[in-house]
Amino acid sequence: MIVTSGETVMDFFAETTAEGATVFRPVPGGSLFNVALGAARLGAPTGYLWAISDDLFGAPFAALLQEAGVDPRWIARTARHGTVAFVDNTGPTPAFTLLDEGSAGRLFDPQEMPPLGPQVSILHTGSYVLATEPVGSRLEALIEREAPNRLISLDINIRPGLIEDAAAYRARLARLIGRASIVKASEEDLGWFAPGRSPLEVAEGWIAGGASLAVVTLGGDGALAVCREAVAQRPGRRVTVVDTVGAGDTFMAGLLAGLHHRGLVDRARLDALTLSDIATLTDNAIAAAAIVCSRRGCALPWRHEVAEFA
Repeated sequence: MIVTSGETVMDFFAETTAEGATVFRPVPGGSLFNVALGAARLGAPTGYLWAISDDLFGAPFAALLQEAGVDPRWIARTARHGTVAFVDNTGPTPAFTLLDEGSAGRLFDPQEMPPLGPQVSILHTGSYVLATEPVGSRLEALIEREAPNRLISLDINIRPGLIEDAAAYRARLARLIGRASIVKASEEDLGWFAPGRSPLEVAEGWIAGGASLAVVTLGGDGALAVCREAVAQRPGRRVTVVDTVGAGDTFMAGLLAGLHHRGLVDRARLDALTLSDIATLTDNAIAAAAIVCSRRGCALPWRHEVAEFA
């Protein structure tokens, strides 16, 4: 089973009406929520370790996870308000205004939830919550505790505007990368985290530091995947792009689901990845992400949709 731990965010997308007024359309999102939902829709047994608010914005998250068959045993329902973001997609990349202080997620403590059992093969986290407190420290402690017991997956998914202490955040990410077997970033992430270094140089450094699989997404140019034995740079898929919200999360969901379907969810098998393995895994993840880019909002695909597209 794959378990993800990280934010739910009700995204309010700015839109212009025919009359010229700006309105905001609410859509459930959040990187780690998207990965949990996406992996489950792609047929991988998935759990979600996080808090979901009992307010009016919490119900859609719970309903979507239930529909996809996500295991609810690690979900805490709470009276604390959920996280809200206002998103402007008019520029080359989405711009966010986040309202998160005192939220269900910001104050979430994984130690209050049931322990992860032997059925959990991959624990995945990342994104902006690692830069916030107290939950960032609590997630780091969770990863430190669980790393000896299962594979750790990390998507650094940088949100520069939400980082208060860049030096502390870089140090935390470096520690977590050192504990992870699977590390993913976008080329844009690396521009902040490792400026001046090529994606290949960074990915090979993560492998040299102990990771078994390192992936850097390259937008419309596809993705670069590196394992201990090989390097694969795979092309993107041509689609009519509607928007790119959730593309990276969908890629991550596709990557993790692919590892599950191919039985590559223990350290020995992950360490023995081949060129064929990483090429197939990356191609399937790119296909899933391409489908999302062809849709409005982060409309995560189901397994049969990716099979038909691929």
